[in-house]
Amino acid sequence: MGRVKKLDSVKIFLEGQSKIKVTGPYNILKLLLRKVDGLNLSKDKTALRTKLDELTFYFLKHHLRKMGITYYTDPKLSEWSYEQTLHNRKIARMKCIDDMTITIPYSDKLRKYQRVDVALMQKMKRLILGNEPGTGKTLESIAYCDLIEAKKILIVASKSLLGSWASEIEKWSSEPDYKIIPVDTTYKKKEKTNANLNEDHRFNIINYEMLRDRKGFPKLWSTKWDVVICDEAHRLKGRKSKQTDGASQLKTDSLILATGTWITNNHHEVFQLLQLLDPKRFTSYWQFVDRFCKTENNYFNEHAKDIVGTKNMKAYRYMMNPYLIQRKKKDVLTELPPVIHKQIPIEMTAYQNKHYKELFEDMMTMFENEELVVSPNVVSKYMRLRQVLLTPALLGGKDSTNKTDAVLDIIENTDDQIVVFSWFKGYIKHLETILTKKDISFRSIHGDIDSESRTKAADDFRNGKVKVMLGTIKAMSEGLNLQTASTMIFTDKSYVPADNEQAIARIDRLGQKRSPIIYHLKTVGTVEEMIDETLAKKQDIIDEASAIEEIIKKLAK
Repeated sequence: MGRVKKLDSVKIFLEGQSKIKVTGPYNILKLLLRKVDGLNLSKDKTALRTKLDELTFYFLKHHLRKMGITYYTDPKLSEWSYEQTLHNRKIARMKCIDDMTITIPYSDKLRKYQRVDVALMQKMKRLILGNEPGTGKTLESIAYCDLIEAKKILIVASKSLLGSWASEIEKWSSEPDYKIIPVDTTYKKKEKTNANLNEDHRFNIINYEMLRDRKGFPKLWSTKWDVVICDEAHRLKGRKSKQTDGASQLKTDSLILATGTWITNNHHEVFQLLQLLDPKRFTSYWQFVDRFCKTENNYFNEHAKDIVGTKNMKAYRYMMNPYLIQRKKKDVLTELPPVIHKQIPIEMTAYQNKHYKELFEDMMTMFENEELVVSPNVVSKYMRLRQVLLTPALLGGKDSTNKTDAVLDIIENTDDQIVVFSWFKGYIKHLETILTKKDISFRSIHGDIDSESRTKAADDFRNGKVKVMLGTIKAMSEGLNLQTASTMIFTDKSYVPADNEQAIARIDRLGQKRSPIIYHLKTVGTVEEMIDETLAKKQDIIDEASAIEEIIKKLAK
């Protein structure tokens, strides 16, 4: 490669309407090819080409200046870049405004930041509504639809939250005409579902499963929606999932991806959401990773890479600005009382300890071959370890456990309503039996509870008809308002910090009057302590699978 001379220069200009072209000496082009992601060298090695992208243009200029190379920029490209910068600045300035006027009948019922957010949504149109759980994303989304007078709105939510959306629409919207359209895969039920889609309702509320069936529900994709709202949109992070593909085919100029956990670990997680918002700009996942993420070789697969950190944060924040609204609870809900966390150490019973040791030793025998560390068989045995710490009864043994006793002790020694979480549906059902025998009123939400029953259970709890709400972390950590309770018990945890934080947000949210007390029950000297250590690292956890892998590695050592 030739050395860069001071007299060397390059030209950067707009090619057509969608590409940037760079011409200049080959030695400079080759340097740029190594330093800037997304560039392609022409066959005759006289030019670089890339799709029109503001950040690519920024990195080109940055590296040319850094190398001391003179460059010429096409006026058309400079004008385009200036317009992009101007738009970005307007969005950034709006985010700093304290309050705004919006013309909807219930504007005075919104908080100041919510009025600003709704005005921002009108400006941005396609965005991630990434405010933390408990800050009122549902209300903001409904207010936005009313502000722009949208007539054909599609709301995509998990099956368990359909009723919650209907309740909020009835409560707030100036035109609360809605239809809940649950999916059913049987042929006759599909006919009914399609008939419902053909009806002329303003809000059409469906569940994510419908996005997986392009052939079964053609009306979803043939309709031009005024607004599409995807609730808990982190469900669309899967790059190759059918429901993500279905979402990408929906026709709308305004797409609201509402999720308080739009990113739980690293920049790469947001790529799929950005691709849904702006598919022409965000075309390459690995280019995105190379630009914003630090990587290292995978421990188990030499051909794979693990994402271990972030880079180019300034450029990343600039790039995200026109796509993201993000409010933190501590900044906008300053009146919320502080959360109190109490760690409750639990000792195993002698019977429980015996079974735990047997399971643990059985699992250890599998670690002689390093390749088996993360095998499905090992993961299955590891899950049994976690279950026996709740009660050996889940594995067919005796109900001998101090953990259930601790749960009952907390419940029976307070007059307050209590929310109880577990990772395992089996343990929630076990607690149902215990509370029934104790004549303690409760409701449950887990994977076997349908949407209608879930809505009724939440309503009964909020209305004070029952004392205890039992639920699995996966089924009950999203979309529920349970702030009538000020006490929560984690009998065990999710591996992903965002899941546990979402669960806490069921009671730590708008309307909470007292300091919530969160009890964390942890069996000492067991795998539960390793889970807590892994959770404490937060930024090292990408998802459930990688967290389990990390804990099993510790056990293997």
